Amino acid sequence: MNLLLWRLLAWGLLLPLFALLFMPLTERGSRLLLESAERILPVELEYGGGHLAGELQLTRVAWGNARVTVEVQDILLELSPTSCGIASCVSSNCMRGSWM
Repeated sequence: MNLLLWRLLAWGLLLPLFALLFMPLTERGSRLLLESAERILPVELEYGGGHLAGELQLTRVAWGNARVTVEVQDILLELSPTSCGIASCVSSNCMRGSWM
């Protein structure tokens, strides 16, 4: 009985932990993660599609303060794990910035 209780407790803790770890690998999880980042960070993000485990498309990213504003549109991020870390590729069709 004691072993069964420990197994249920372990699965009850590990299953939600694994769900949180793998959530960014799905489209819905990536969108939720970006929405959370937008609430926490001083940046505007518009999700276009994809997920963090492959291609992620952002239709707009904007950041600014009192002196500088930066806006990038149609960004395609491609993250892929490699044997020595994470390789990334970023492409964009339009980038604008201004400063005072």
